[in-house]
Amino acid sequence: MSAGARSSGRRAAVLLLTSTALCVLAPPASAHVVLVRSDPPAGATLASGPHVVGLWFSEEVSQALSSARLVDGEGRTVAGARLRAPLDARSLTLEVPALAPGSYGVLWRVLDEADGHTASGALVFHVGKASRSAAIREAVGGPSDPPLDVALRWLAFCGLAGIVGALGVGVLVIGRAERKDPGSPLRATLSAARRRVTLSGAVCAAAASLVGLGILIAEARRLTPPGGSFGTTIATLLGTRWGALWIVRECSFLAAGVLMLISVRSLPRASRPRPIAVAMAFVLAAVATQALGSHAASLDEGRAAAIVADGIHLLTACLWVGSLPALLLLLWPPFPAVSRSALVRACRTPFSWLAGTSVCFVAATGLYSAGRQVQTIDAVTSTGYGRTLLVKTVIVGAAGVLGLINALRLRGWRSGRRRDHIGQADTRSPSLSLIVAESGLGIVILLVAGVLIGSPPPGDAFVNASGSSTRTVYGSVNDLVVSVAVSPNRPGANGFTLVVASSTRPPPAPVEDVALELERGRGIGVVTLTEIEPGRYFGTSTLDGAARWNLTAFILRAGQTLPVRFHLSVPRSSPPFLERSSVIRLAPLADGLALIVLAGGMVVAVTARRRTIGSSGRRRAADAHGLPEGDGGSPDPAPESDHRHALTGSRGRGP
Repeated sequence: MSAGARSSGRRAAVLLLTSTALCVLAPPASAHVVLVRSDPPAGATLASGPHVVGLWFSEEVSQALSSARLVDGEGRTVAGARLRAPLDARSLTLEVPALAPGSYGVLWRVLDEADGHTASGALVFHVGKASRSAAIREAVGGPSDPPLDVALRWLAFCGLAGIVGALGVGVLVIGRAERKDPGSPLRATLSAARRRVTLSGAVCAAAASLVGLGILIAEARRLTPPGGSFGTTIATLLGTRWGALWIVRECSFLAAGVLMLISVRSLPRASRPRPIAVAMAFVLAAVATQALGSHAASLDEGRAAAIVADGIHLLTACLWVGSLPALLLLLWPPFPAVSRSALVRACRTPFSWLAGTSVCFVAATGLYSAGRQVQTIDAVTSTGYGRTLLVKTVIVGAAGVLGLINALRLRGWRSGRRRDHIGQADTRSPSLSLIVAESGLGIVILLVAGVLIGSPPPGDAFVNASGSSTRTVYGSVNDLVVSVAVSPNRPGANGFTLVVASSTRPPPAPVEDVALELERGRGIGVVTLTEIEPGRYFGTSTLDGAARWNLTAFILRAGQTLPVRFHLSVPRSSPPFLERSSVIRLAPLADGLALIVLAGGMVVAVTARRRTIGSSGRRRAADAHGLPEGDGGSPDPAPESDHRHALTGSRGRGP
């Protein structure tokens, strides 16, 4: 094996390991739908019991697959509580009987009609004098997005990128190279390369279909009540808006995969663009369903434009990220009759246009969407969604710079060096290291995009959702990782969810019991916690005022009590980022930057086009005079139209 091949293998191994690590370390996504407000408010102390409890959410919820029930301070279900017709599609209304003084909790679970995410939580309130400590023993739903669901959605996104990238490279890059010189000896090799890339797209379509089926099964299993029918739940789920979009997306993936397989068989026999064209139409339909189920679909104003921008953003992002693996498939494994350098020379110009256009539209539409989903400038740095968006912006910029450097290398625009003569042998080639680095950043972009897709944006509905805020603090002792989530984290009644897990497998010993102690100044209270599922404990207590509280979790294991201490800041009435949030809107700034990006992209495109036209004119003039284009009149040792050197080039060299 040559040194170059070993170096390429090491780079591929590093890329694979980095991708695996990023997949493992990627944070789980949360549900899109959030509780905007409630009546009574979270943590309220009422003089008398309410007749109804209203819950309002940030997006439309499925009434058939959503539930809410009332439990008392001991976790017993209160008889007589039932759901009634909601006031609107974004709410749940629970009728409650007459309530005696005490602590109560409404345990709710909803299904987002748009994207199929489930969310759950507990609304805690008091009737009469609030008790110091009360336990709600019934199960409060676990995380809305378990790791399996996150992995399935991420794989579906990767599959879509693989399909779009394969079609883009096959049609816009390889197809254009074939049409540029129909009589070229490279044509047979380019046709074989297109078959290889198209086949990879068909495999990605089949994989995306299987992942979509797994998403449906996981969703139905989570929504099926104890003793309920799994088949009935699936039928009900498919009848929702999310189910209709799922059916269209699955059919689009299957049809696109079949058509790409048909095109692979028809490619050797002349040109048959129809299967590929129809496959591209089905892929556009799949992208449209994804956009219709995105955050943009929940906006109250400018929804149509936001959905279109989100669809363009998704399509161009998949085209850019998916084209990098397709480019590697074009170059590796090498073809026996043609060197990699010949393939690079044939495809470099259309690939540069493909990547450059994609990056330009990704940046412009991403800025536009950010202005619609993040309302204020302060929310960019003070919310998790905004900070994740900043991370994605930086990564996209870094990947774009790497792509630009490679494009300049391909076009021969290196600083301090003269451009190669058109009539002479062209040895310009991209950097394999830069391609691998850009591919790695593309994987990171997919992961960050997956986090954004599963996170609620801080729009108007989210910014006003002060009643549903949750503060989570973390700590550890020995091999145990402990977290305590406090909701709504303001003075009054609050719910406390404690999660404890061991970082070693298998755990040294099981956790026998937990306790949670609250301390402020000289006052000490205890939250009675009850295990609602393995490793998860829930209870309620009252926080007397806005202050800095000290929390101590006591973990009993193997006869030893292990303390874990936390610090909790309780604001007066709303999360800190809402109190200091700026009124300056992000949308005008983001729209201006988007226009600048589009204008800059047009300037670059026009400049590149003029250089290409100028080079073609000089080449035609040189051919007319029988002389090579350049300073001297020496004969051309290797005219560009002569592919003998390309066909006999060393296969061991990289591109």
